[in-house]
Amino acid sequence: MKNFIDFIIDQSKDPNLGKEASDALVSASDAKSLSDWFSKKGYSVTPEESQKLIDNKAGLSQEQVNQSVKAGY
Repeated sequence: MKNFIDFIIDQSKDPNLGKEASDALVSASDAKSLSDWFSKKGYSVTPEESQKLIDNKAGLSQEQVNQSVKAGY
């Protein structure tokens, strides 16, 4: 199964995937549900990693993620 780094690479190639992830992050009720969303998409992202995303979602807009990827973050 792919990991979060693979997800970042894939979403940089597929804007729809990035949009879906952004929507999932905004609507996530808890870390487990976000982790489950990633799993359904074929990515292994733990609940602990998902919690970090939820805790920092204000700074993780799709545009900011895209800019980081394009800048070679």
